[in-house]
Amino acid sequence: MRATGVAMVAGWIGIGLAFCAEPPERAAPTLVRPGPNAKTSNSYVGFSWLALPWAETYTIQIASTRSFTAPLVAEARTRETRFRLKLAVAGSLWWRVRGVDSTGAAGAWSEARSFEYPPPPLVATVAALTLVPASVVGGISSQGLVTLGEPAPAGGASVELNSSDPSKARVPARVIVDGNALAATFVVSTMQSPEAASVRISATARENDCAGTLTVGPPGPPSPLVSFAVNPPTITGGSTVEGILTLGAAAPAPQGKLVRISSDDPALVSVPSTVTVPAGSSTQSFPVKTAWATSTRSVGMTATLEGVAWSATLTVRHGSGLAPLTPPSPLRPPEDRPAREGFIEFAWSSVAGAASYTIQVDDAGTFQGPLFADRTVPDTRLGLTDLPARPLWWRVRANDDHGGEGTWSEPRPLR
Repeated sequence: MRATGVAMVAGWIGIGLAFCAEPPERAAPTLVRPGPNAKTSNSYVGFSWLALPWAETYTIQIASTRSFTAPLVAEARTRETRFRLKLAVAGSLWWRVRGVDSTGAAGAWSEARSFEYPPPPLVATVAALTLVPASVVGGISSQGLVTLGEPAPAGGASVELNSSDPSKARVPARVIVDGNALAATFVVSTMQSPEAASVRISATARENDCAGTLTVGPPGPPSPLVSFAVNPPTITGGSTVEGILTLGAAAPAPQGKLVRISSDDPALVSVPSTVTVPAGSSTQSFPVKTAWATSTRSVGMTATLEGVAWSATLTVRHGSGLAPLTPPSPLRPPEDRPAREGFIEFAWSSVAGAASYTIQVDDAGTFQGPLFADRTVPDTRLGLTDLPARPLWWRVRANDDHGGEGTWSEPRPLR
């Protein structure tokens, strides 16, 4: 009788231990390609790894250091075990992947693997370098914008970057401008500083360089509005650019912050009268539309918030003087047939006078953003992977060789 009682107690203890034991850590994926220290030569880098039976999605990170300290070069989530990406920086990079289950719980990171991503050739001219904002508190990032004197060649262009004081502000070694594009952005990360310091950030190509000054200061009372800029700062008339507002602190809930915008020449450069920075955010972008110009002109704009005003200048170039290019006709995938999962090939008709085409994919026909895809290519076709499995819409437009944007095609359902 006593032996039986001992066995029962042992059984209870065993059951209790089974219930109290910690679940094992989710396994890390096994990386496939690129292999260790691989040298990539294509504009797009392909990543792949072995599937995990429990993973619903995967998170992939790419960084310039093995420690994956912020800011990262790229971070994305996908349901597939492969990912294809065109990177904005080049040099020695690192990548890693982890799985995420259906509850959102993440598993262990894979090993960190290095690879070499060579840049396209240097271009001849850099027209401007802009920093937004140009003055930050140490520890806050600024966004750099490099603008070329002419569109980058079809394979893209590389511009070298440098900081005069990396202990105060760091930049990537180079930034890649996509083919047929005029500009590219990069992140300037700063360190905390007990006193204000001026750091020269420069962009250098084969024959010239441009520079901007970033002021890194100590903590202090934030200004309600710290910058107003346009991206890119030079455009051919008839195109739309992006206005960017940056506040000194996150906008309060629930109404956010209302910023007033004005243009010195509304007939040539049109802006919304007000832009709301949503609650919890410190930045907000908005469209700046331009008319076709008969000559090159610079137009000033002003953003005002709580008595603080910032100005930005947009240079509108004379284009061909013709009406915008006509919209292409979408060809593939057919509207009456579902697209194939995993890889989708898009195709459209050519437009006379087009130097490139821009395709956008979103889950709403209004294309308000953020978009699932926004690519500019020299051809009339493009293959995309890792699009979400949900109803999508796509549209395409032609762009001329002066930077003028044509008319969008009608939004077309994808699935």
